[in-house]
Amino acid sequence: MFLYLLTSPHSTAWGAYVLDDLYVQADTQYPPKKIENIVSELLANKLIDRCPNTRLICFPNWFRYNPPANKRSRQACINGIMSMPKSAVLLSYCKNCGLVSELLANMELTVSELLEGEQEQEQEQEQEQKTFLSDSDEFRLSELLFSFIRKNNPAQKKPNLQTWAKHIDLAMRIDNRTPEGLECVIRWCQKDTFWSSNILSTKKLREKFDQLSLKMNGNRASEVVRVYDK
Repeated sequence: MFLYLLTSPHSTAWGAYVLDDLYVQADTQYPPKKIENIVSELLANKLIDRCPNTRLICFPNWFRYNPPANKRSRQACINGIMSMPKSAVLLSYCKNCGLVSELLANMELTVSELLEGEQEQEQEQEQEQKTFLSDSDEFRLSELLFSFIRKNNPAQKKPNLQTWAKHIDLAMRIDNRTPEGLECVIRWCQKDTFWSSNILSTKKLREKFDQLSLKMNGNRASEVVRVYDK
Protein backbone atom coordinates (compact mmCIF):
# COMPACT_ATOMS: atom_id res chain seq x y z
CA MET A 1 0.00 0.00 0.00
CA PHE A 2 2.85 2.40 0.85
CA LEU A 3 4.49 1.63 -2.49
CA TYR A 4 1.15 2.29 -4.21
CA LEU A 5 0.89 5.70 -2.54
CA LEU A 6 4.44 6.58 -3.54
CA THR A 7 3.91 5.61 -7.18
CA SER A 8 0.22 6.40 -7.55
CA PRO A 9 -0.90 8.01 -10.83
CA HIS A 10 -2.03 10.91 -8.66
CA SER A 11 1.40 11.44 -7.06
CA THR A 12 3.41 14.63 -7.59
CA ALA A 13 7.01 15.81 -7.69
CA TRP A 14 6.57 17.67 -4.38
CA GLY A 15 5.39 14.73 -2.26
CA ALA A 16 1.86 15.95 -1.55
CA TYR A 17 -1.37 15.28 -3.39
CA VAL A 18 -5.09 14.75 -2.91
CA LEU A 19 -6.29 11.16 -3.01
CA ASP A 20 -9.85 10.12 -2.31
CA ASP A 21 -10.59 6.69 -0.82
CA LEU A 22 -12.68 5.80 -3.87
CA TYR A 23 -9.60 6.07 -6.09
CA VAL A 24 -7.66 3.83 -3.70
CA GLN A 25 -10.43 1.24 -3.76
CA ALA A 26 -10.60 1.30 -7.56
CA ASP A 27 -6.81 1.07 -7.99
CA THR A 28 -6.06 -1.55 -5.33
CA GLN A 29 -9.36 -3.44 -5.19
CA TYR A 30 -9.04 -3.34 -1.38
CA PRO A 31 -12.21 -3.11 0.73
CA PRO A 32 -12.72 0.17 2.65
CA LYS A 33 -11.95 -1.37 6.06
CA LYS A 34 -8.61 -2.73 4.88
CA ILE A 35 -7.66 0.65 3.42
CA GLU A 36 -8.60 2.35 6.68
CA ASN A 37 -6.44 -0.06 8.70
CA ILE A 38 -3.41 0.30 6.42
CA VAL A 39 -3.64 4.11 6.36
CA SER A 40 -3.89 4.15 10.16
CA GLU A 41 -0.74 2.05 10.39
CA LEU A 42 1.14 4.30 7.96
CA LEU A 43 0.07 7.35 9.98
CA ALA A 44 1.15 5.72 13.24
CA ASN A 45 4.59 4.98 11.76
CA LYS A 46 4.82 8.55 10.41
CA LEU A 47 5.39 7.33 6.87
CA ILE A 48 2.59 9.58 5.67
CA ASP A 49 0.45 12.41 6.98
CA ARG A 50 -3.13 12.94 5.86
CA CYS A 51 -5.79 15.58 6.25
CA PRO A 52 -9.17 13.87 6.76
CA ASN A 53 -11.09 16.85 5.39
CA THR A 54 -9.16 17.71 2.22
CA ARG A 55 -7.89 14.13 1.64
CA LEU A 56 -4.38 15.54 1.19
CA ILE A 57 -1.57 13.01 1.60
CA CYS A 58 1.99 14.16 2.41
CA PHE A 59 5.22 12.19 2.66
CA PRO A 60 7.30 13.73 5.50
CA ASN A 61 10.68 12.60 4.10
CA TRP A 62 9.92 13.19 0.44
CA PHE A 63 12.54 15.80 -0.38
CA ARG A 64 15.23 13.91 1.53
CA TYR A 65 15.06 11.20 -1.11
CA ASN A 66 13.62 13.17 -4.02
CA PRO A 67 15.34 16.57 -4.13
CA PRO A 68 14.52 18.81 -7.12
CA ALA A 69 17.15 18.48 -9.82
CA ASN A 70 17.46 22.18 -10.70
CA LYS A 71 16.10 25.66 -10.08
CA ARG A 72 13.22 25.19 -12.47
CA SER A 73 12.19 21.96 -10.72
CA ARG A 74 12.41 23.65 -7.32
CA GLN A 75 10.12 26.45 -8.47
CA ALA A 76 7.68 23.91 -9.91
CA CYS A 77 7.56 22.18 -6.51
CA ILE A 78 6.79 25.43 -4.71
CA ASN A 79 4.06 26.25 -7.22
CA GLY A 80 2.64 22.76 -6.74
CA ILE A 81 2.60 23.11 -2.95
CA MET A 82 0.86 26.47 -3.28
CA SER A 83 -1.85 24.82 -5.37
CA MET A 84 -2.65 22.22 -2.71
CA PRO A 85 -5.76 22.62 -0.51
CA LYS A 86 -4.73 24.52 2.61
CA SER A 87 -4.73 22.65 5.91
CA ALA A 88 -2.77 22.23 9.13
CA VAL A 89 -1.29 19.04 7.63
CA LEU A 90 0.17 20.96 4.68
CA LEU A 91 1.48 23.66 7.02
CA SER A 92 3.24 21.05 9.17
CA TYR A 93 4.66 19.34 6.08
CA CYS A 94 6.19 22.58 4.84
CA LYS A 95 7.48 23.76 8.20
CA ASN A 96 9.28 20.47 8.78
CA CYS A 97 10.91 20.54 5.36
CA GLY A 98 14.12 22.57 5.32
CA LEU A 99 14.18 22.67 1.52
CA VAL A 100 10.74 24.29 1.32
CA SER A 101 11.67 26.88 3.95
CA GLU A 102 14.91 27.62 2.10
CA LEU A 103 13.16 28.03 -1.24
CA LEU A 104 10.58 30.34 0.31
CA ALA A 105 13.30 32.40 1.98
CA ASN A 106 14.81 32.98 -1.46
CA MET A 107 11.39 34.34 -2.49
CA GLU A 108 11.25 36.46 0.70
CA LEU A 109 8.31 34.42 1.95
CA THR A 110 7.68 32.32 5.05
CA VAL A 111 5.70 29.09 5.25
CA SER A 112 2.95 30.87 7.20
CA GLU A 113 2.68 33.56 4.51
CA LEU A 114 2.57 30.92 1.80
CA LEU A 115 -0.25 29.07 3.51
CA GLU A 116 -2.00 32.04 5.08
CA GLY A 117 -5.50 31.18 6.22
CA GLU A 118 -5.00 27.40 6.23
CA GLN A 119 -6.48 26.94 9.73
CA GLU A 120 -9.55 29.04 8.96
CA GLN A 121 -10.20 27.10 5.77
CA GLU A 122 -9.86 23.77 7.55
CA GLN A 123 -12.27 24.89 10.28
CA GLU A 124 -14.80 25.92 7.65
CA GLN A 125 -14.46 22.54 5.95
CA GLU A 126 -14.90 20.77 9.27
CA GLN A 127 -18.02 22.79 9.95
CA GLU A 128 -19.43 21.97 6.53
CA GLN A 129 -18.99 18.27 7.21
CA LYS A 130 -20.23 18.36 10.80
CA THR A 131 -23.28 16.24 11.60
CA PHE A 132 -25.44 17.24 14.57
CA LEU A 133 -26.75 14.52 16.83
CA SER A 134 -30.48 14.34 17.44
CA ASP A 135 -30.03 15.23 21.11
CA SER A 136 -27.77 18.24 20.46
CA ASP A 137 -29.08 21.74 21.16
CA GLU A 138 -28.62 22.66 17.50
CA PHE A 139 -30.78 19.81 16.22
CA ARG A 140 -33.28 19.97 19.09
CA LEU A 141 -33.98 23.67 18.56
CA SER A 142 -34.33 23.13 14.81
CA GLU A 143 -36.91 20.43 15.47
CA LEU A 144 -38.69 22.67 17.96
CA LEU A 145 -39.03 25.51 15.46
CA PHE A 146 -40.26 23.18 12.74
CA SER A 147 -42.81 21.58 15.11
CA PHE A 148 -44.37 25.02 15.71
CA ILE A 149 -44.29 25.85 11.99
CA ARG A 150 -45.94 22.51 11.15
CA LYS A 151 -48.57 23.14 13.85
CA ASN A 152 -49.38 26.51 12.29
CA ASN A 153 -49.30 25.07 8.78
CA PRO A 154 -49.73 21.26 8.53
CA ALA A 155 -48.85 21.41 4.82
CA GLN A 156 -45.38 22.83 5.50
CA LYS A 157 -42.72 20.66 3.86
CA LYS A 158 -40.11 19.22 6.22
CA PRO A 159 -36.70 20.86 5.70
CA ASN A 160 -33.22 19.41 6.00
CA LEU A 161 -32.82 19.70 9.76
CA GLN A 162 -29.05 19.26 9.52
CA THR A 163 -28.92 22.44 7.43
CA TRP A 164 -31.18 24.18 9.93
CA ALA A 165 -28.96 23.01 12.78
CA LYS A 166 -25.95 24.70 11.16
CA HIS A 167 -27.67 28.09 11.45
CA ILE A 168 -28.43 27.42 15.12
CA ASP A 169 -24.78 26.47 15.58
CA LEU A 170 -23.70 29.75 13.99
CA ALA A 171 -26.09 31.69 16.21
CA MET A 172 -24.55 30.05 19.27
CA ARG A 173 -20.87 30.14 18.25
CA ILE A 174 -20.67 33.39 16.29
CA ASP A 175 -23.53 35.44 17.73
CA ASN A 176 -23.10 34.13 21.30
CA ARG A 177 -26.77 33.16 21.65
CA THR A 178 -27.62 30.71 24.39
CA PRO A 179 -29.80 27.64 23.79
CA GLU A 180 -32.20 28.95 26.44
CA GLY A 181 -32.43 32.35 24.75
CA LEU A 182 -33.00 30.80 21.33
CA GLU A 183 -35.72 28.53 22.70
CA CYS A 184 -37.54 31.43 24.36
CA VAL A 185 -37.52 33.43 21.14
CA ILE A 186 -38.67 30.42 19.10
CA ARG A 187 -41.62 29.79 21.40
CA TRP A 188 -42.58 33.45 21.50
CA CYS A 189 -42.30 34.23 17.78
CA GLN A 190 -44.33 31.20 16.79
CA LYS A 191 -47.20 32.36 19.00
CA ASP A 192 -47.09 35.87 17.57
CA THR A 193 -49.55 36.43 14.71
CA PHE A 194 -47.11 38.45 12.59
CA TRP A 195 -43.81 36.72 13.29
CA SER A 196 -45.15 33.17 13.04
CA SER A 197 -45.72 33.71 9.32
CA ASN A 198 -42.31 35.32 8.81
CA ILE A 199 -39.91 33.14 10.82
CA LEU A 200 -40.02 29.96 8.77
CA SER A 201 -36.42 28.80 9.08
CA THR A 202 -33.51 28.90 11.50
CA LYS A 203 -31.66 31.15 9.05
CA LYS A 204 -34.40 33.76 9.33
CA LEU A 205 -34.51 33.24 13.10
CA ARG A 206 -30.82 34.07 13.31
CA GLU A 207 -31.17 37.13 11.06
CA LYS A 208 -34.08 38.58 13.06
CA PHE A 209 -33.04 37.43 16.52
CA ASP A 210 -32.24 40.87 17.97
CA GLN A 211 -35.46 42.35 16.64
CA LEU A 212 -37.47 39.40 17.95
CA SER A 213 -35.80 39.54 21.34
CA LEU A 214 -36.49 43.27 21.75
CA LYS A 215 -40.11 42.82 20.69
CA MET A 216 -40.57 39.85 23.01
CA ASN A 217 -39.09 41.64 26.02
CA GLY A 218 -41.05 44.80 25.22
CA ASN A 219 -44.31 42.87 25.20
CA ARG A 220 -43.46 41.20 28.49
CA ALA A 221 -42.69 44.57 30.08
CA SER A 222 -46.03 45.91 28.87
CA GLU A 223 -47.82 42.92 30.37
CA VAL A 224 -46.14 43.52 33.72
CA VAL A 225 -47.20 47.19 33.68
CA ARG A 226 -50.81 46.23 32.86
CA VAL A 227 -50.92 43.74 35.71
CA TYR A 228 -49.41 46.31 38.10
CA ASP A 229 -51.97 48.97 37.03
CA LYS A 230 -54.80 46.61 37.85
